[in-house]
Amino acid sequence: MRLHLSADPDTGHVTSHAGPIKRLQMAQCVRSELTGAQCPMVLYSVASDNAVRCFQPRDMRCTSVIEERDSAAPVNCVLAVDSSTLLLTGHEDGIVKMWNTDTGSHVVLSAGRTSVGTVTGIQYLHRPRNDYVIASTLDGFICVWDVVQALSRSAAPASATKGTQEDAASVMPVRARGTRATADTAAVGNCSSASASVRRVTTEQALCTALNELDNTLAVGASDGSVLLLDNNNWHDVMATMAEHTHAVNAVCWDGLFLLSASDDGTVKVWDSCSRLCLRTLTGIFPAP
Repeated sequence: MRLHLSADPDTGHVTSHAGPIKRLQMAQCVRSELTGAQCPMVLYSVASDNAVRCFQPRDMRCTSVIEERDSAAPVNCVLAVDSSTLLLTGHEDGIVKMWNTDTGSHVVLSAGRTSVGTVTGIQYLHRPRNDYVIASTLDGFICVWDVVQALSRSAAPASATKGTQEDAASVMPVRARGTRATADTAAVGNCSSASASVRRVTTEQALCTALNELDNTLAVGASDGSVLLLDNNNWHDVMATMAEHTHAVNAVCWDGLFLLSASDDGTVKVWDSCSRLCLRTLTGIFPAP
């Protein structure tokens, strides 16, 4: 995968994706080579053509593209960390790539010896001393990386080619307030089982995730129509299972302590995360199968 600008020099536009779009995400941003942002928000899209595109929402001008050309594992999902130069991509071989959109450098996070499926959702949690990447996979696993620990423990092989060995500080996000997370060492490569915590939380497919900013509870939507709430300690223990959807849950979103879940049954449900009760079911938003 490589970072490049591909806007038309006359119109500032590029052609659209060459395949169906998989994911869309709006994010607050800082200006970088990738975003070229003048406005406070950018839109990222991921499609089956294995590209991540960055758009300016005001005029839908595509400023740049990240393309996966040298990997057999297509991109399946994306997360742009708000007010940061950090972009994360989840891939069909179960790995997560951390990109610095200002430098173009990246680091690979993998589950090590544990074989996991397609990454279906990525969350990023920033704390004063630790940053965490949390990923869900199609085969029901939750993978958690302590980012600083992962970077400091990993070591790139001496024979690594240019572009596979990156400086840890150059990959860690630069935030809008001007601070930069740092690692104990500058030699980074493939961060694997030494720093990954992996556990299967459901025998069903984990299709989507959402992290509550208030208490860091993780919500997971599953293919059997259930919504799982995972504890905010290590995101591996299921605190509650809410099962009222009749088809797969393909999107979840927090609004304070209320959780919204959208399903292939054509409904959106509003949950109270404290009582775990469904407060309202919205119908007619999109047709059920």
